[in-house]
Amino acid sequence: MGLNKYLRPASRPPKALLLVIFSSIVASAGALIALKNTFEDSHAVAYEILKLKAAIRPLPVPTKAEQERHEQWIKLQAERSFDWYPIFLALERASSEDIELLEFRPDKANRQLVLRGEARDMNALTKYVEQLAMQRILTQPYLSHQKNASRDALQVISFEIRASIVAG
Repeated sequence: MGLNKYLRPASRPPKALLLVIFSSIVASAGALIALKNTFEDSHAVAYEILKLKAAIRPLPVPTKAEQERHEQWIKLQAERSFDWYPIFLALERASSEDIELLEFRPDKANRQLVLRGEARDMNALTKYVEQLAMQRILTQPYLSHQKNASRDALQVISFEIRASIVAG
C-alpha cells in the first residue's frame, strides 16, 4: 500500500492559483513592454537634445563700436518717442506778451527743462513762473538766474528758469 500514493494521478492545482499565475505573466509582459517603450522614448529625447545642442551656436560678443552704436540707437529711439506736445502746450498756455523766450533746452534723460529769455519787468517774470507752476507737465519751476539787461532802447530782465518734466 505504500506505493499507491505514487501511482495515483497527480491532483490538479486549484483554478484560482492558475488564474493568479496567468495574470502575473500578463502583467509582467505588459510592464516589460512599457519599460521598453519608455527606454526607447528616453533615447529619442536624448538624441534630439544632442542635435539641438550641436545646432546652438554661442552668440558673438559685440565689439565696443557695436555697443556704442546700440546705445546711440537707444538714445535716438528715446528722442523720437518723446512726447513734445504736452510741453509745448504748457509753454503756450503760460506765455505772455511781456515774456520773450530765446532758448528752450530740454534734458529728456534727466527730465529737466531750461528756459532762457527776457521779461519786460520783474512782475511779468514772476507771473510767468507762476503760470508755469500751474501746468501739470512741469513741476517745481524756479528762477535760477536773472539779470538786468538793455535791449535796443528797452531795459529788460534776462532770465533762466528751470523745471522738472513730469513723466508721462
